[in-house]
Amino acid sequence: MATVAPGRTAAPPTGAPPARAARVRPDRMPARRWLREMGWRHLLGIITGVFALYPVAWVLSAAVNPEASISSNTSIIPANPTLSNFTDLLSGVLPDGTPVPFLR
Repeated sequence: MATVAPGRTAAPPTGAPPARAARVRPDRMPARRWLREMGWRHLLGIITGVFALYPVAWVLSAAVNPEASISSNTSIIPANPTLSNFTDLLSGVLPDGTPVPFLR
């Protein structure tokens, strides 16, 4: 008799292909146990990711905000986003004529 790996069943001796029931799938962890043992880690990771990425989103929002003050607009998505702050920075002169020596 041929040896069979643990967790597998031998093919029938008739030479017929094994039935679908012969396939062994690893047992799945019940949902309640998964939530208790691993789900809290996923939730903590998501909360940490949002906490870490919010300041980056705020800075990007301030960069495309056409107003001069960050605190005047409390929404993270500006009403009229514009790239004028970048063009002023890279052109070397502000709209009022003040030179900005960013690119020397």
